[in-house]
Amino acid sequence: MNSAVAAMQVLVSRQDRFDKGGPVMEAARELVGNGVITCKADDHRAQRPVVKPAFHRSRVAGYTEVMRECVVEATSSWRAGQVLDVGTAMYRVAGLVVARTLVSAPAGRQAAQVMAEALPELLRGLLRRMLIPADWVHRVPTPANRRFDAARARLDATIGEVIAQYRQQEQGRQDLLSQIMVGDEDSGRRPGDAEVRDQVMSVLAAGVETSASLLAWTFQLLARHPEIQHRLW
Repeated sequence: MNSAVAAMQVLVSRQDRFDKGGPVMEAARELVGNGVITCKADDHRAQRPVVKPAFHRSRVAGYTEVMRECVVEATSSWRAGQVLDVGTAMYRVAGLVVARTLVSAPAGRQAAQVMAEALPELLRGLLRRMLIPADWVHRVPTPANRRFDAARARLDATIGEVIAQYRQQEQGRQDLLSQIMVGDEDSGRRPGDAEVRDQVMSVLAAGVETSASLLAWTFQLLARHPEIQHRLW
């Protein structure tokens, strides 16, 4: 969709006529669950107030230092003249940023590392499931399917451990996960562990692919326009 008028109708003026469904969305739900990016309209109305405060402008501004630290860490080993796979490098940066803005618990650094390492394999598997929406194909124990299942198991276990840690001590954190777990303060509705897991997966899936692709294409354009590259550096 590349029409502003059509986007306005789908997202605002006629949103009640458009809902999420079909093979592509079902494939996404296999990984993400019933989070805010995959749930149907009725669930979305209930979930949006739970997630929205975590993305308020004042909250997002507070994540910038974490982003800076991740960029420094990811680029500290780069050397002049070195050849990099920009797509892979940007996946690493985006994965670290999203994971560390999500989690700041004592185990957060380890959890963020697991998330960042598992996400590329999970997103590749998700793309395969969207392109080939035949469930039996993805149950055959091929190397790709085994890697996907192993990565999902690692990520699910890590998210479960972090949620349990946050339940034990819920005060004093300002990260995304804490805001999601607080829930909707107006209605008093707090999400259970399964919903929190789905929202975490939604943030991971939505935040990494889009950001990594944008950054990779930015570098590609800078390489084609050295005069702009020189101004930036």
